[in-house]
Amino acid sequence: MDGLGASASKVSALVGGLAAGADTTKAESLYELAQLVDSIRVAGDDDAAAACSLLRDCGVVECLVQLVRHPMEWMHQTALHVLGSLASDTIDPLANDTRAQLKATAGGFESLLDHLWTSNTVTLAYALTAVCHTCAEPEYVLLMQQRGAVVQRLQLLAAEGDSRAAGCAPSAHLAQ
Repeated sequence: MDGLGASASKVSALVGGLAAGADTTKAESLYELAQLVDSIRVAGDDDAAAACSLLRDCGVVECLVQLVRHPMEWMHQTALHVLGSLASDTIDPLANDTRAQLKATAGGFESLLDHLWTSNTVTLAYALTAVCHTCAEPEYVLLMQQRGAVVQRLQLLAAEGDSRAAGCAPSAHLAQ
């Protein structure tokens, strides 16, 4: 795990920085965290699982949900990117643990959905990726169905050719 630069003290400091009051501290910690998560993508399964577990143990999911709600575009984009990555089975073989923490965080999944209406293509891409990696939970499928506008938005994006939106549609998960 040291090859990833993910020592327990460094991860703890990064997550602590995400929870800090000052936006500059949050931004610096989020930038370093994004770099760490990007390095996890190329690591082996054992290293990736260990690093992601360490991040979860330090409370990163709850901090990222708060930053997904941040008004500064770069902050919520990066938080969406990191959260989507940590919830991906291809990056973390234990991504179910990330999804469980997201589920336990009040309004976590709903915060992802809120970004589906953005006109910013980068934010939309990260939001769709995060939603796709987390939306198979039966409660989330039901939530998206109850919010008919979410289903309509995903259908519209899929019709416009966005393959991520097609994979997020609640109907895609009902058959599973």
